[in-house]
This record gives sequence, structure tokens and C-alpha cells, in this order.
Amino acid sequence: MKLLAATAFALLPLAAAAQAVDPATLSQSDLLGREIGFGLASSALDAQRPGIWTMGSTARTVASPPAAQSSDVLRRNAVAGYGFGQSGVSAFLGYGQAASDLSNDREEARIRSYFLGLAYAGETPHMRYGATAYVGRSHNVVDAPDALTGSADHDGRLTGLSGRITTQLSGTPQKGVDLTIQGDLLRHETRDFTVTGYGGQTVGARESTASRLRAELGMPMQLRGWSLRPYAAMGLYGGNQDDLNVGTATIGASDAFGTTQFSLGTGFAARNGVGGRVEMSVDKQGEAGALAGIGFHF
Repeated sequence: MKLLAATAFALLPLAAAAQAVDPATLSQSDLLGREIGFGLASSALDAQRPGIWTMGSTARTVASPPAAQSSDVLRRNAVAGYGFGQSGVSAFLGYGQAASDLSNDREEARIRSYFLGLAYAGETPHMRYGATAYVGRSHNVVDAPDALTGSADHDGRLTGLSGRITTQLSGTPQKGVDLTIQGDLLRHETRDFTVTGYGGQTVGARESTASRLRAELGMPMQLRGWSLRPYAAMGLYGGNQDDLNVGTATIGASDAFGTTQFSLGTGFAARNGVGGRVEMSVDKQGEAGALAGIGFHF
């Protein structure tokens, strides 16, 4: 249905010429918002602890929605927070930016955002848990020739909530087998904006909601003063995206969310306060990705 709607809309005159709306280009803010939001949340959940803590991460992924252009995404996040003693509560500031190059090599989208958030961590004899909530303002940019989508920039708001539970299946947190479950939700609201393509039409305000459910099976161990946690993970991604209202026409957004991702990686921590993780992944479309993050606590 989305492909039929897009084809029908391509026949409509926009200004002086008929121009096909590419839903993949105008849906990039959904994808990029998810990438920086989930990246920020995972960094905060990894790094939070009493005192001053910070973490930065970068990741590359490829999104290949059906019946639409694919996009090569590179994102970066940084987060710094303070944990209030043994209360388990932390407050943090964050920054994220991401860019996607579409497969026609002529269109690009970018996003940047500053965040404020709270995190909480606790544990029982058999379980460790954490959660984070955050909000940020996004600035979104589309850069393309007018003959395609044209250029535009617009603002939005990101609101996210993530939670994580780790249970020990055998052994101890220092040496054994554990299972981590993480759930993430992110809402991205964007204002209406005008593109220089499509005859200067206005794209209406809209919102998207991204979700992820991720399971990690880890094997924590100690090696020469380092704590290591090799793991295998699977993530289920989904969500909802509002239609694109361009002028008086409505088309379905390109599916920026739906996929399943499989990952292998390792977390690491040293006694001097350095820690992080590295990870390689592949999704069900066969697209490969990579992630690296490093943090410090004082």
C-alpha cells in the first residue's frame, strides 16, 4: 500500500513540475532520532555509578527498508553524569549527532541533539537493574538537490525511557553466565517545515515512536586486572511512524524501524575507572554494523 500511495503521489503536480516524493529521505529523522536516543540510553545504563562518570560511543549501521532507499548511518554520543552516593540516582547531560547517506549518493540527512536525563541503578543478591529517562531537543537537516527532495532544516523533541535487568544464571558477577534484558522506547516529535524541492511544499508536523527489546547472554570473567564480559545478543526493533503530509497529499513513511539484529561483543572494565564495550552486528537483511564505547568514572 505504501508503494502504491507513493506511486500515485508521484503523478501529482508539485509547483511547475511533477516530482515524486521519496519517503525514505523524509523519514530519516525517525531513524536518526532512534539511533542517537538508544545510543545515549545504553551509554548511560553502562556508565552510571556513584560519583562523576562519563561515556562516549560511536556506531555505524545500515537501514534497508522494503521498497525504499537504504541509508548508511554513522552516529556519535557523549554523556556525563553524577551519581548521588549510594542512592542509585544519577543526573546527566548528553549530546548526540548522526548522519545518513542514502543509497543514491545524492541525498543526506543529519541530526543533532542535547539531552537532560535521570538514571537509577540498584541490585539484589541475584539481580542488577537500571533505568533511565531523558528528553532532548533535536535539529534535523535534509540536504539534497531540488530535483530530488531539496534542502530543509527543522526542530523536534526527543523523549525516551529505557530499562535493563541482569540476572545471574550461574557463578558470580565476576565469573559465570548472566542474562541481560533491555527495553527501550523513544518518541520523536518534529515540527512542520518547508523543503526547497517539491515546489516549496510544506511537510506537516509528525511523530514517531521507536522500540527495542534486546537480550544479551554474557560470560563475565577476570583477566590480568581487567573485568571482561563477552556476550551474544539479539535485538528486536519496531515502532510506529506517522504518515508524511506533503502539501495536500499524504504518503506512508518509509519503515525506518522494523528489523532484527544479532550481535557479538564484549564489555570491559579496568580498576582505574576505564570501561566500555565493542560490538559487531548483522541484521536480518544481512547489513553489518559496529559499535565502540569507552567511559571513565572518578
